[in-house]
Amino acid sequence: KLAQEEVEQSVSEITAAGPKQWVQTFKRKIQDIAEKNEKTQKVLKNQIAFHEKKAQENWIIACASERSLILQRKETHSLCNKLAEVSAKLGPLLAASISSSEQHVKVGDIPVCACHNVAELENIAEAAVKDRDLHMRKLRDEESKAQELEGKIQALKEQREALKKDIYIMGIWNRSGEAKLHNMSEQCQQKDQALQQKAAQLDFERREKQLKVKEVLRFHKQKVETIEKEHVETELSYKAEIGNLKKELQENTMKACASTKDRKNLCKQQEISTWVSRRPSGSNSGGSILSLAGQQLTLHRKPLLPRRASGPGTF
Repeated sequence: KLAQEEVEQSVSEITAAGPKQWVQTFKRKIQDIAEKNEKTQKVLKNQIAFHEKKAQENWIIACASERSLILQRKETHSLCNKLAEVSAKLGPLLAASISSSEQHVKVGDIPVCACHNVAELENIAEAAVKDRDLHMRKLRDEESKAQELEGKIQALKEQREALKKDIYIMGIWNRSGEAKLHNMSEQCQQKDQALQQKAAQLDFERREKQLKVKEVLRFHKQKVETIEKEHVETELSYKAEIGNLKKELQENTMKACASTKDRKNLCKQQEISTWVSRRPSGSNSGGSILSLAGQQLTLHRKPLLPRRASGPGTF
């Protein structure tokens, strides 16, 4: 449950982070969760191994205690058998000694050998009683030890059953944890694949947008180049037209200057002719004056400077 909550929290954090960091953050969260699950599995496996080892040690101790209990029971049984044998041997001797002592007491004649036999029998009886008491004490001690061992064995068995139960519960936890880890890994793989597909789709859309932008830029670049080319051609045509207009203007200006000079010369010639016609005499002087006027007219018609090549800004 904690692992599932952690996965949901990590998914919400990754979703809030944005589409650009989804893949890397999700992979990092998956790796952290896998490491935590591996650590938890290692701890559970170590605990299971520790409890199994402890249960095995307790089982060995219980087996040894059972063997020692069996040996003590055998020893107790042998002591009981020995005690029964001693009691069986001691019974007739005591009965015989008691009967003989009673007979001698009635008669009033107690022989010396009989007294010795009675003393020996009493000593034997005392020794037998002491042996019996010793064997009884040993038997009680062995029985108490056997009871203690039985209690220890029972406690070890209960502890072993508890350890088996704990191992079974831990095994269930381990299997459930492995199943959850497997489901989580599958979910993480599915989400990783979905994120990779989404990232690939976003990358494809980004490339398509880049191609569209490049095509639009190329189209506008071609359009700008076409406009610049048309502008250059228009500028050249305008410059050529301006040059032609300047050339025509220069020619018209020169023609206007020439016509102005011709009109001035014509006016001067008319003035000279009128002046000559008004004079009554001196025909030779008039002819010379007309010749001089003609020479001046020819001089005025010749250009003072050589004509330059026509071009923009020249007249």
